[in-house]
Amino acid sequence: MALVRLLKPPGEGVGIVLQDAWLRRRVSVVELKPGSRLRGHGVVPGDVLRAINGTLVDDAQHAAELITAPHELELRFERRRDAYAVRLSKGAGERVGVVLGVSMLRRRVLVEALHEQSRLLPLGVRAGDELCEVNGEAVDDATRASSLIADSVELELTFVRHRPRRCMWGPAVVAMLAVCVPLGSVAAGRTWTPSSWLSVANVRMHAVAAASSQYMDSLLHEVRAQLCVDMVPAAQRCVGMVPSVDLERERRAAGVERARLEAQLSAIRTQLSKTERQLADEKLRVPEAPSFDVRYRYDRHRIVELSLLLVAHLESKPANVDASRIFENVKSMFSDFSRGWSDNPSGMGQDLRMLLAICSATQAWFSPSQLSDISFWFKQVAQL
Repeated sequence: MALVRLLKPPGEGVGIVLQDAWLRRRVSVVELKPGSRLRGHGVVPGDVLRAINGTLVDDAQHAAELITAPHELELRFERRRDAYAVRLSKGAGERVGVVLGVSMLRRRVLVEALHEQSRLLPLGVRAGDELCEVNGEAVDDATRASSLIADSVELELTFVRHRPRRCMWGPAVVAMLAVCVPLGSVAAGRTWTPSSWLSVANVRMHAVAAASSQYMDSLLHEVRAQLCVDMVPAAQRCVGMVPSVDLERERRAAGVERARLEAQLSAIRTQLSKTERQLADEKLRVPEAPSFDVRYRYDRHRIVELSLLLVAHLESKPANVDASRIFENVKSMFSDFSRGWSDNPSGMGQDLRMLLAICSATQAWFSPSQLSDISFWFKQVAQL
């Protein structure tokens, strides 16, 4: 136990944030605000407030009312762990070799491991210690704590070392908390949900040991319930543990996300319906190849047009088309290109290679000797 005495004006607080502790009625210190008068008396987050001016307290609201009332204040705290501070100088961005993590039972930052060259090792920091403050700022997030450490030059870290706790509970209480009705079942005319089960168990929406293998196997795959073993050793026999989450908050967040997804789905369906109507109204037409020029006036300016005509009739030549005259047109195009006339169309070489490749692919148009000439012309155009 630790005793703190101080004088204060009526109605003034002492810069402390209290919270009802989990699983049994007690008031614990959650945070010390900047400038709190209790900092100089060694009070740290996690301490348990047992009495105010001789009055036992087990409710945070009642404790807050007692603190703001009297002039002279006597606070009696229960200290089950040791707090210590570490001070060192470091360069901006320099690491101190500590791995931090967040406890699942409540928001707190724990030292998961220390590197071999960590500067905190000679100062007595050990894995499992809780990091409460960085340069006087309370921390409950590992990412935030790591950022503060990296950005600081003069560094003051406040740690809390937990001591083993003794179990004060009997097996009957453990059994009451461990047994639960499977979620989704109907009992006494009501369907049991996570919220209703946790409220009946009176555990304030926190983690609870559960002994029902049928219930736990489907969720946690036999994860051991070791988070509450320090208070309830019998929980070691439990199969698993319900995650420590605020189910009502999760339910509300899920409802908001569902509404957002439904609105997004509605917008997608509207756009899909609009697109389908546009496709139905549009008459998709496959472009038709131009008809053959019966006068065979295909010259260097109509290479692409002739290529489209041949592509449209690769397998079979129309009966009214004279393939020999088409061959003469192609020969004339090659002759104009090889002579390099100044008025040849731009890109004529590329268009002519395309036409010659198409002519080579036609099997029903040209004779073997004509195909041989076309193959020779293709090689010549490729070299020019």
